[in-house]
Amino acid sequence: LAAACALSGFAGEGFRWRIDEVNEIMRPDVAESANLGGIAWVSNDTYIAVTDWNSVIWELTLPHNPKTGRILSCELKRLCSPVMAVDVEALALDPMNGSVWLADERAATIRQYSYVSGKALAGNVDIPASLKGFRRDSGFESLSISADGLSMWTCTEEALKSDGSRATRKVGTDVRLTQLRRKSAKEAWKMSG
Repeated sequence: LAAACALSGFAGEGFRWRIDEVNEIMRPDVAESANLGGIAWVSNDTYIAVTDWNSVIWELTLPHNPKTGRILSCELKRLCSPVMAVDVEALALDPMNGSVWLADERAATIRQYSYVSGKALAGNVDIPASLKGFRRDSGFESLSISADGLSMWTCTEEALKSDGSRATRKVGTDVRLTQLRRKSAKEAWKMSG
């Protein structure tokens, strides 16, 4: 894990971020914890993260120096293995009910879970037709939910088959950045842009 000190300065259109210092800290050598992917803040120094392939949700404790922002250490605790998860690349904590949404790139799904038990909950995102056509291992790669819980964002790792070729070392590719919205925690997510 890299520990960084990020300082902000006001720019005309908003905030600009700059990394002034990067240091390495050692992550505990815990079985199954390689390849941590998506991470979400829970509270204070507590985060949750997911490993892809074996799809395990972990609790991370990352105490930091409040003056410099430097991460001081890392503790890992295995929480659960979500059912039906295949190759989870991203997660987002739902501020409305404390559940977690997992983006599975191989299964091409975004599902809701209890991050304590790993039990699948009632919510699934109905993936719109415009997002179908993933290439193998190049589906949903990110996930984020706004602080009010009404907007979710995801992005593909590579272009869909209908959108063009895969990226190479010399040529990039188009990816889909998608916003989903809902009016309440009981309402289903719908694509909005």
